[in-house]
Amino acid sequence: MSIEFNSYLDGLPIHIIKLTEGSTLIAHFIEDDGEETLLSKPFAMEVMPFEDSGKSELFMQEWLYGAETEEVIISNDKIITHAIASRKLKKFYSKVLLQEKISGMVDEMQDLKIPNMTDVFQSIIDGLEPKDSTEDEDILSPWRDRMQWSPKSDTPIEDDDEEFPF
Repeated sequence: MSIEFNSYLDGLPIHIIKLTEGSTLIAHFIEDDGEETLLSKPFAMEVMPFEDSGKSELFMQEWLYGAETEEVIISNDKIITHAIASRKLKKFYSKVLLQEKISGMVDEMQDLKIPNMTDVFQSIIDGLEPKDSTEDEDILSPWRDRMQWSPKSDTPIEDDDEEFPF
């Protein structure tokens, strides 16, 4: 990832929160007033071991299914501890949020019964890609005409280069 993106992630207040009932959350930490903590977009995290490999896999899923709000308040007596997430975990969390957002957009488009969703997404992507502006209009023509070399004739003539004796 880019240095700018890493700096952006480092500045985000994304925390890991351990609750008294045993679950672990990752969320955008908004505010702690001493009695309650305000979180945005909380996701439950669970580590599952792979069979026979000794490695583990991290799962993230919505903490409150079907909730219309993105922000939740948790009483501080339900929180054991919280800490700022590592950059690697912040990246993973950001990707999960992006997947959720795209999934929601796809669901909305299916509800609208758009005939070819691929064309819609392709048009969005095309709109984000830098375009060669010479497709529609040759904006470089004034400079190109000045820089274009053209010989005085098709066949060289003796002493034709007197203008530039080197």
